[in-house]
Amino acid sequence: MIFEIFNALFSSKEADGASSSGVKSTFTVADKDAPKASGDGIAYTKLAKKNEQVSYSVVSRTLRFSWYNESLDSLFQINVQDVTSGNHTPVSMNEKAIPAFAPGFNLVDVDLPRAGKFIANHMYQLSLTDKQGQEWTMLFEYKGKKK
Repeated sequence: MIFEIFNALFSSKEADGASSSGVKSTFTVADKDAPKASGDGIAYTKLAKKNEQVSYSVVSRTLRFSWYNESLDSLFQINVQDVTSGNHTPVSMNEKAIPAFAPGFNLVDVDLPRAGKFIANHMYQLSLTDKQGQEWTMLFEYKGKKK
């Protein structure tokens, strides 16, 4: 299943002037025959283009995603942002933890503890951009290393 996630944190003033905050999440299930998003399982989460539904995965250690490289390039810009608080804070990534991409279909495994400083129970957005400016994205929730 592919999940469309909108996770927005917001603050509002109550009638008495006190601040309150809450979390609003919307889940949309699409295409019952699509593979299940399962970061640490055997399924790979498909990166979505700009006008496609964003994929979502829950990850304990290994982020797995699939992506079709339409160009002959092997170098792409990868950005990861912590979107938990709505601030889109960049996360530094160890370049050696990201495998090289080949033309055509790619199945990518990223060992998150080795790749960067990820915080357990935070939501992240991964974006991959090519030289022409085409962007593919996915969301994932990092649960931390399994013991």
